[in-house]
Amino acid sequence: MAHDTNWNTEAQSDAKDLVRNFEDEVAQQLVDKGKASDDWNNYDGGDSYFHESYVDKSYALIESAELLEQLDEHEETDSGLWEGLSPREAIGAQAAYTYGNAVWDEAKDLIEQINDRWNDRETPENEDDDAKEQAAKAIIAEVIGS
Repeated sequence: MAHDTNWNTEAQSDAKDLVRNFEDEVAQQLVDKGKASDDWNNYDGGDSYFHESYVDKSYALIESAELLEQLDEHEETDSGLWEGLSPREAIGAQAAYTYGNAVWDEAKDLIEQINDRWNDRETPENEDDDAKEQAAKAIIAEVIGS
């Protein structure tokens, strides 16, 4: 029995949630450094949040197969991540890491769009940090659709 989950859509939605969760830090990096990092390890608690929210999940066998089929361009190939697991558990683990890869890649694309828009914006003369932060948050909201 097939589930009707569109895993690409799910990953895109979760990537937007990830960026939204770190919106203040993304905005601060834009203001301070002129660009935001696309590596979630560079955010306070980013790595643990990312894994707890998007990787540390279990999937049923059919669900795993559908996810792996739909997200094949993000497929996790490091078999050491599921070494020693039973075949079903291994497929579930591969699906979990594959989904994490998809969310990571989608979020990376969003950060790239945010950085591009930040670099392309018209900067008012004598813009203070509060105005820069407001501009950064407006760009983030525009890109992630919130």
